[in-house]
Amino acid sequence: MFPQTPDDEGYWDSAVPIDGRAKALRKAVVHSLGNLMLLSNKVNSSVSNLPFRAKSGGPCKLTSYEVGSHSETQVAQVFRGRDWNIASIAARGIAMLKFAEQRWSFRLTETPDNYSSYLPYLFGDKADDVYAGQASNGRKVDGRALNTLVDALLG
Repeated sequence: MFPQTPDDEGYWDSAVPIDGRAKALRKAVVHSLGNLMLLSNKVNSSVSNLPFRAKSGGPCKLTSYEVGSHSETQVAQVFRGRDWNIASIAARGIAMLKFAEQRWSFRLTETPDNYSSYLPYLFGDKADDVYAGQASNGRKVDGRALNTLVDALLG
């Protein structure tokens, strides 16, 4: 997922374009629920700073995830052919929250069909910045960006 300290700055700067001065926004994205993956120490150390998708057949997180845990294979299947970006991170986090809501019969938001209403639970006080596109080259993280991905993850 989006690493704390990416080695391949070019890939990650393009996939998650956060201004270097926006340290609090970068931290909110890195530590967001949708960006976290439970991995064994061995897998984590081997993929931690790799790009999500390979540029030219090189190593990447996606190929490692294809043969991993349920969460890893789900990410590999749903995001095959897509970049791991702010909308991906948000959609995965929303799907996880919606799963918890359904499993344990509670509601986090008064508008559960509006996926954007979950952004504060994922990005804290930076949710408005994420929604406005400050981590995605000005592209809003709203229903258009989230609906298809969240629905695929909830499958």
